[in-house]
Amino acid sequence: MKIVLILPKSDDILYSKIFGVNFPPVGLAYLSAFLTQKGYRIRIIDMSALDMDLSQLKFVLRREKPDLVGIYCAITRVSQALSVARSSKNEGLVTVLGGPEPSIHGEIILQRNSYIDAIVRGEGEHSFLDLIERLERGGTFEGIKGVTYRDGGKVIENALRPQIKNLDALPFPLWHFFPTERYRLFSSFPLLSVTSSRGCTFNCSFCAVPEMYQHTWRCRSPDSLADEMEYLAEKYDPSVVFISDDCFMANLRRVEKICEAFYKRDLDVSWACLSRTDIPLSLMQKMKRANCIALFFNLESQMINDSKEVRAAFRNAEKARIVGVANFVFGFPGETYSTCRKYLNFILGLDADHAMFFRNISENGLDTETLSRIEWEAYQTFYSRKRYYLRHLIKSIRLFGFSKVGLTFAIRYLKWFNETVFSMKHFKDES
Repeated sequence: MKIVLILPKSDDILYSKIFGVNFPPVGLAYLSAFLTQKGYRIRIIDMSALDMDLSQLKFVLRREKPDLVGIYCAITRVSQALSVARSSKNEGLVTVLGGPEPSIHGEIILQRNSYIDAIVRGEGEHSFLDLIERLERGGTFEGIKGVTYRDGGKVIENALRPQIKNLDALPFPLWHFFPTERYRLFSSFPLLSVTSSRGCTFNCSFCAVPEMYQHTWRCRSPDSLADEMEYLAEKYDPSVVFISDDCFMANLRRVEKICEAFYKRDLDVSWACLSRTDIPLSLMQKMKRANCIALFFNLESQMINDSKEVRAAFRNAEKARIVGVANFVFGFPGETYSTCRKYLNFILGLDADHAMFFRNISENGLDTETLSRIEWEAYQTFYSRKRYYLRHLIKSIRLFGFSKVGLTFAIRYLKWFNETVFSMKHFKDES
């Protein structure tokens, strides 16, 4: 059986343009490696990285003639994923959706969109495999755990599938199936991703991850992650590997063991990850020794009430010579344009190296036009401060060092930085 897996384009995300970044679809990467290991022919179509439109997709589908099309769908890709599904079904293909959004709202999606045959909820590996094998035998989707499907005019949601207990057993992604030349940071540096754990035990109102993974958190062993990092370094040689876990810092002792596994092997791979703010300086220093170059601190408006901890996180990152990035989510119910501007002033005072601003679009908060205005003003204000620019220029040169590699990185990075800053209008003094 021939299978095509598709990553649709996303909504217009400002940070992708500003940072010149295309993130690799790590979930599809693990799924495709698993199915390849089982003997299936997989074709990956990353429409976002390839800047592919629906007419081009139609041409590829007609050329490939797959037996099954699987489509990834997150909240920022819903309309695009549905358009792709419609195109797939117009070609007479079995069409299946997976990912966070259909995992939570699968029944509604099937009720409203007759061109989708089934939805895989939660982890895709074993549910998708069972679905494929059932199709090969000419059977229905009845009883396949983790699958929601249509039987005539009725939508049926099968039982949940138990979580994969041993994540170490999953094969490493085969990135040569992907357009890796398009996965870049600052439009220059080769970027790949890994996942060392799945799930989250928190319950953030804007996030589908806890429900998608049944409110559990499971992790790979430090040696398994180190094995994959070594594999990436030898086979693909990325400049940076992003550890895409939602909760990489859930167990700080495990993070220490991962760092120990990295520097025992003398892995020459730079990496970055999401982080809590309550991380001690001693751990950050160990992470730096293991080649961590950036921490993306997850921030929400409620955290301003605990500003002491947040400020300490950025100070400690600077002491450890790790880039501190403020990941800020705004637009919750009850927030206004004025309160969001207040939050921005707080971010400006953190002395962060970079900031990324995310609109909360999963709740009935601010309208889309206001959210877009706040997002653009936040980036413009953060990056257009003269004092920030001069300080950051000096700090970047110091951070990257004066080796040949360090200087090359610094020159290319600063070229991107100059182009980004000067493309923003109203270059202004820092208030």
